Amino acid sequence: MEIYEDIPDMAAFVTALNSAVEALRCGEFTLDERHLECFVAPSLD
Repeated sequence: MEIYEDIPDMAAFVTALNSAVEALRCGEFTLDERHLECFVAPSLD
């Protein structure tokens, strides 16, 4: 599991991450479905 903190644009990050996964053909090395889980600290506003 990776932890990504302080990402100002999560949608752009997910798009870039998925593009990298596809370009590097990471799917060839997974045994089951790949998914991204994002845990974000609650806002203290």
